[in-house]
Amino acid sequence: HGECWGVIVIDDCLIIPGSVLRDRRLSILESIVEYLHDHKNMRFSEISRLLGRDQRTIWTVYNRCRVKRARQE
Repeated sequence: HGECWGVIVIDDCLIIPGSVLRDRRLSILESIVEYLHDHKNMRFSEISRLLGRDQRTIWTVYNRCRVKRARQE
């Protein structure tokens, strides 16, 4: 039977499709940061404020995600 993917709501204004979390090779944070940066065109500083994380942490998470994606190819 099919999988049901809901949505994640952040700060009552941003909706992230649950399907963003489908790739189990990435952590939840990596998936969310990648989606916000690549699909919502948010800057790392904006993502860090939204998620309550340091901007350097967001940059590190995004780059770790890119390394994992490069290994898949």
